[in-house]
Amino acid sequence: MLGSFRRFAATWPAKIFFILLVASFGLWGVADVVRNFFSDGGDPNSVASVGGQRIDPAELQRAARRVLAQHMQQERVTTPPTPEMRRFSAEEALQQLVVQASLASEAKRLNLQVPDDALRQVIFQDPAFQGVGGQFDHNAFLNIMRSINDTEAHYLALTRTKLGNVQVIDAVRAGGYAPDIATKLIFGYEGETRTADLVNLPFAGAVEPPAPTPDQIERQYDDNAEDYRTPEFRRVRVLILSPDSVSRDIDVSDADAKAYFDSHKSSFVKVETRTAQVIVAPTEAAGKALATAWIAGADWTDMQAKAAAANASAVQLDDSTKDAFPSPALADPVFAAGANAVTGPVQAEGGWPVFKVIKLQAGGEETYDSVAAQVKAKVALDKAGEEIDDRTNQLQDLLAANTDWDKLPAGLGVAALAGTLDAKGTTPDGTPAPLPDNPALRQAIITRAFALSPGDAPTLDSGPDNTSFTIRVEAIQAPELPPLEKVTDRVKEDWLRAARRHEQEVIATQLLTTVNGGGKLADAAATAKVAITHSPPIRRPAFQPGARPDPFFTTDLGHATMAETTTGFIVAVPTSINKPDPVKDVAGLNAVAKAGGVSMSNDLEATFLAALRDRDRVTINRPLFESMVQ
Repeated sequence: MLGSFRRFAATWPAKIFFILLVASFGLWGVADVVRNFFSDGGDPNSVASVGGQRIDPAELQRAARRVLAQHMQQERVTTPPTPEMRRFSAEEALQQLVVQASLASEAKRLNLQVPDDALRQVIFQDPAFQGVGGQFDHNAFLNIMRSINDTEAHYLALTRTKLGNVQVIDAVRAGGYAPDIATKLIFGYEGETRTADLVNLPFAGAVEPPAPTPDQIERQYDDNAEDYRTPEFRRVRVLILSPDSVSRDIDVSDADAKAYFDSHKSSFVKVETRTAQVIVAPTEAAGKALATAWIAGADWTDMQAKAAAANASAVQLDDSTKDAFPSPALADPVFAAGANAVTGPVQAEGGWPVFKVIKLQAGGEETYDSVAAQVKAKVALDKAGEEIDDRTNQLQDLLAANTDWDKLPAGLGVAALAGTLDAKGTTPDGTPAPLPDNPALRQAIITRAFALSPGDAPTLDSGPDNTSFTIRVEAIQAPELPPLEKVTDRVKEDWLRAARRHEQEVIATQLLTTVNGGGKLADAAATAKVAITHSPPIRRPAFQPGARPDPFFTTDLGHATMAETTTGFIVAVPTSINKPDPVKDVAGLNAVAKAGGVSMSNDLEATFLAALRDRDRVTINRPLFESMVQ
C-alpha cells in the first residue's frame, strides 16, 4: 500500500491536488490568523494584543534590544549580531512582554494591590538610587531616569506592575514540592560513591622506544602533513576607539574625584580574604596524622606529598572570600583561625580538612588617599563613556572621507596597533600579538581581520563594551608546508610521543581484557609490572544533559573499565558501591528536596502562564512584527 501511495504521489494529478491544498491553507488558514488579530479589536499599529492590552512597536524595540544585549554578553559574542540573532531576540522579547501583560491582567482580576509603602521600600533599597551613607538620593534617581530615557512616573508604574506580577507568580510557585519517593531516589543516585582498584599508566612512564628510523620519520611527516603546515598570517593595522582609550586624555581634578568618592563610598570597600593551604583527608584519623606531621614542621611541599600518599587532596586557595570556600563548614573555621597555625581536622562535606592560614586581609572601608588613582581612573572612564558616541561619529566621518590614518586628530582618543598575526592571535615568532587585553575585543579584532582582504575599504565595526575598531589588511602570507629537514626534531618528538601512547594503550587493553575475561587485576598487574592503587570514595559526577554516562559508574563490581586522560590511561575496577544514608545526611536529603521543589515550581509556573495565554486569547500582528525584524 505504501508503495502504491508513493507512486501516486509522484504523478501530476497528485501534485496538482497538493498545490490546491496548500493554496487553500494560504487562503483560509494563514489569512484567518491575520484576520483574527483585527476581528478581535486589534490595533493595526500594535504588535500584539493580550486580553485587550496592546503591545506597541516602541515597547517591543526596547525589550528586544535589552534581550539581544543580554544574549551577546552571556554568549560572549564579539561580532555584530546576525539577522538570526536579532529575530531570536525579538521573538523572546515579545514572549516576555506577553507574559508580563497576562500576569498584570491576572493581578488586576484578583484585585491585588501594591501599597505605596511597598513600592517606596523597593525603590529606596535599590543600590543604584542610593547616595552617601546608603540612603536614597532623589537626584541620583532622576539622573538614572534621564540616562535610560524614562520618566519617574512611568518607572514607578512599571515597578508597581512588576511587584503585582511577582505576587501572582509567588502564589503559584508556592505549591511546588518534590514527592518523598522521588527525592530519595535522586538522593541515592546523586550521592552514590564508589571505590576502585586503579592502575595508572602515564605516557611519561612508558618504556622509552628506540629512536625512529629515517623511514619512520618520513612516514610520520607524510601522514600528518597538516600538523606541520604553518598557519596563514596577516599583516594588519588596527585603530581602536574605546572609553579606555579616550579616558587616557581626560584629566580629573582632585575635587571631582573626591566628590565621586564621597557619593560612592559603598563601592570602595576592601573585602575580607584569606589565603589558606588546605588538605582534605578521607577520614578523621588520616586528617589527624597529617595535622601532626604539619605541626611538627613539614613544609607545604612535604605536606602535598604526604597528602597524595594518604589519598588526600591538597590545594592552596589564594586571596579567597568566605563565599569562595567549598563549604561553610570549612570557611567558618578558616576565617576564625589565626595566621600560620595548623587547624583541624574539621568535618566538612567531602572529607576532613586540615588547613593553615598563611595570609589574612581584613575588610573595611577604604580611605580616599588609598584609592585616589583608582577613583580618578573611574571618573575619567565615566566621562569618556559620555563622549564616546560623539568621538565614534567623528571617526566614522573621517574614515568616510578617506582621511590618512597617520593624520587623524591627536585628541580623538584613538589607539593604533600594527603587526602580523595568525587566526589564534599569535605572531610568527610564537608570541601573542599586541592586541587589547579584553578577550572579547581581542577575538572580535582577529575575527574581522581574517574576514577582510587587502584593499578593502576600512569600515568602523562595533566591538564589546562600547568600543569601535577598524582594520586594514596590508598583506597575507599563505600557509605553507616546510620541508622535512626544517621540522625533523618536531616530527621525531611526535613519533616518540605516539609510540609511548601506544605502549601504554596496549598494557591498559591487556589489563581490561584479562579482568573482564574472569582474571584478577592483581595477577594481570604483576605480569605487566605495574602498580595498583586504591581510590578513596569517588562521587558520581553531576548530571549534564546530553553527556555520556560515566563508564566507571556503569561498570559492575569486579569488572574493569579504561579511560584515556590528557596524561595517560587509567584502568579501574570498582570494589564497592556505597549509597548515602538519608537518616545520617538530613542536610543532603533536604538539599535534593529543595532542588526538586524548585523544579516542580518551575513546571507549575510554566503551566500557569500557558493557561493565562490561552485565556487572554493572545494575538500577534505578524506582518508588523516581520517588518520590524527585517
